[in-house]
Amino acid sequence: MSHSQPRTHFKSAEGRYRLGYEHTHPTGLVNARNPQSTSLTLAVLRGAGDNDGAYLIANANDTLIISDYNTLDKEALKVIVFTGAHPTCHTYLPYQATDGYDLLIGMSSGEVYVASLRQ
Repeated sequence: MSHSQPRTHFKSAEGRYRLGYEHTHPTGLVNARNPQSTSLTLAVLRGAGDNDGAYLIANANDTLIISDYNTLDKEALKVIVFTGAHPTCHTYLPYQATDGYDLLIGMSSGEVYVASLRQ
């Protein structure tokens, strides 16, 4: 038996239920800019000389923030503000980076920036 419409009433061992709200996703492209989206990464640098240590990397809105993990100081070591596009994701690649670039930053425009935490 096939139904062309989804069921709106359900019966279970706990009782009977009726669908009170239905959420549908919009068709087409959805604006990826979400001011609430934040990514957080812990990056541990070893064998980098003066830069050895643990760092927190966060992207929020149009900003990438790099902070020292082991300090009580709330000031960021580095703040990078992007114009036009904003960072949507980032990743730290500690062992795959043979050329010294160990940070990838994905942008809302589709671009990917390559950076180094060691410099």
